[in-house]
Amino acid sequence: MRKTGIVILNEIITRITRPSFLIVTFGIPILGFLLLTVVTNLNKGNEVDLGGLIGPSMEEADMSEGFVDYSGLIKVVPSDLPAGRLIAFDDETSALEAMTNGEIRAYYLIPEDVVAKGKVDVIMEDFSPIGADDNSGRQPDGRR
Repeated sequence: MRKTGIVILNEIITRITRPSFLIVTFGIPILGFLLLTVVTNLNKGNEVDLGGLIGPSMEEADMSEGFVDYSGLIKVVPSDLPAGRLIAFDDETSALEAMTNGEIRAYYLIPEDVVAKGKVDVIMEDFSPIGADDNSGRQPDGRR
């Protein structure tokens, strides 16, 4: 039994003192920490708005949107929305014209069978699959 203990102790010491074990256990985390520290200190003065890279700009986010409600479910725009944020249109042609003129950035088409199907189309000129609003819809020409 004593010899088994010596063999186990020898294996543990041999494996722990191997350079590859030491590099993986201590070297990589220390290198990662140092690299992250250096990059953070270099970028202290440079503040970058990462939201602008993946989402709409502040001007776009503040733009109005419209909706065309063929179902007749929306009677009043909720009062907690800022005034003019969501504009009702009578038909898709007037909503498309407003979007083309830059009055709205997108509009929602609410079909008559929205309750049965649970589907609403979002039409926007500039589709971004990783946008912050995640409004995925069809393009003004009908493409998805």
